[in-house]
Amino acid sequence: MKTRTPKKKATGDWTPPFREITLFSREEEIDKGILRNVLEEQGFKVHDNLGTLPGEISYNRGEIPHGSPYIVLNVKSKPLGKGKSGRGVLLGNPNDYIPEVAKLYRSGILHPRDLGKLTDLRGKVVLCLGGGLGTYAMANAAIKAGAVAYIGTTATRPAGNGAWILFIRHFFFETWKLRAPVKEAWERANAINRETRKFQLFVPGPGRAGASSACVAIPLREIAYPRNPPLKTGGQRIPDWKFAGNELDLLTIRSNYFDFAKTTLRLMLEEFGLKVNVFPCRNEAEIKERLGGKGLTAPLVLITGHGGADARGKSGFIIQRNGWKTPIRIMNADQVARCIHLPERVVIANCCGFGNSDMVKTFLKGQPKAYIAGGGNGLNAMFLLQFLHELAVHGSTLKQALDRVKAYRETVVVSSGKWKPEVPARNKTQCTQAPALIEGFEGRTANRVTWESGFLYGWLVPASVPAPQDRPGLAYKVHFDFTMGKCPGLLVEFPGDGTRWTGARGLSAEVYVPRDMKLRRRLKLIFAVAGKQYEYAVKDIGLRPGWNLVRLPFDSPHWRGKERKAKVWRRESFNLDRLQPVSFIWIALPGYGRRDSGSVYFDNLRLEK
Repeated sequence: MKTRTPKKKATGDWTPPFREITLFSREEEIDKGILRNVLEEQGFKVHDNLGTLPGEISYNRGEIPHGSPYIVLNVKSKPLGKGKSGRGVLLGNPNDYIPEVAKLYRSGILHPRDLGKLTDLRGKVVLCLGGGLGTYAMANAAIKAGAVAYIGTTATRPAGNGAWILFIRHFFFETWKLRAPVKEAWERANAINRETRKFQLFVPGPGRAGASSACVAIPLREIAYPRNPPLKTGGQRIPDWKFAGNELDLLTIRSNYFDFAKTTLRLMLEEFGLKVNVFPCRNEAEIKERLGGKGLTAPLVLITGHGGADARGKSGFIIQRNGWKTPIRIMNADQVARCIHLPERVVIANCCGFGNSDMVKTFLKGQPKAYIAGGGNGLNAMFLLQFLHELAVHGSTLKQALDRVKAYRETVVVSSGKWKPEVPARNKTQCTQAPALIEGFEGRTANRVTWESGFLYGWLVPASVPAPQDRPGLAYKVHFDFTMGKCPGLLVEFPGDGTRWTGARGLSAEVYVPRDMKLRRRLKLIFAVAGKQYEYAVKDIGLRPGWNLVRLPFDSPHWRGKERKAKVWRRESFNLDRLQPVSFIWIALPGYGRRDSGSVYFDNLRLEK
């Protein structure tokens, strides 16, 4: 009796296991090293094949490196000619290639149907940057050659657009550091702006395994990501300022300043069509000159560097002459205030701690049109790139650009005129009556939710994603890699002075472990609840594949408690009165002695009666 071959699913839910990329670039393409810099800055190993295509690799240089699950085609496209619809890959002179390849080239154009004749793409994700090559014909050729997914853009990608930078940077950030499946990474990179939404994903259509079935386009879902808190404006109205011209002044505060600022960031901004004037500030004297406006000509000033605090707690620039080995010197807010003079300019400070009140007051003494800075860890790179893309490419006003950049920031301070810092209100302790939903990860509460995996913090990207297994709503995705972080965790902090629980008899949470995740042994949880002075925890909560309902009654004998400053836990019964008010809940995945990696999902953290 014959067995039926299982059908393939057109899902795109596939996660590549390696962080290697094979890059093919034509000599005619306006590359200038930016694409490789972007990929390497993401942490990928890039196999660069300049001036070649996959077909030439197959005939002349052997097979594509086995460890590269991604192929990036950095090419130009061209219409196929009279009487033929669609576009093909623009090539050089056919006489320059060996006969087996040259006969497939027609008038210097590689037709989509010929792509599969040149190379074997089995098990690869193909990302094509050629304008107008996000077509069914091109995708079907790649799928028939064995590709598991094909991504291409329907835009013509004019010079100076730069939307492909935003897409490719975010797509590979999701697939490697967040271990997102290809479909999920594409959805989240696609949602950046109206230009990135033109990248289309194609996967093999339903059919028997091994058959050369037609490909299908994956429809883009509208994902309702959590809402962000409003911008802190110091009580001031955001000016309706529009970026005039195409010039930007980049100040790098460090003697051996960042490679990111020196090369990758500059190339990205130039791809947006900006003229970037780089001013390396190697010492305190040069910093004072530039902050005083000497030599600056652009209406937009971007400052990159390290920020820190001195012994008195004053924020400022970290100045280092010879790298990290020399003692750290701080040019604090008082010293900056004596020299700053940047009238009628928009100033963006990408330094840690420059959203603090003392640095905001200091920069506003320089009379800028507006001052933009991040929270304790500075501005996220994706926020910075998307914000500048909105200003330079789309011609958005300052207010419009800030409104559209919604997902890549912890805190952004925007102010002009006189700064009015927020005064924390007293007695802001909230009260929660059980039963109640503490956190559903839908963005409807004021709780601050972050996660740490050992090499990545949750404030960098929104981690709320569509819940797995077709469950409605969102769930919070936590990636773990025990080779890099031994105890990744999820932190839910309560606003103000905390919250008081009344009528509560326990806690519960829902945790999803993917069934296809390969683990040597079951994952376990640590669940901790902390107040101002005391905290309780339960360890060794086992998780099975699929959805787990974790119930933690307060009368359970498994609770352990200790003073917040103490180091030793002792077994004791849960005392809610001793804990009040509750400051935060911490859920961790201990991985000591393990080398597994993957992702789990959290949903519906509840207070039980």
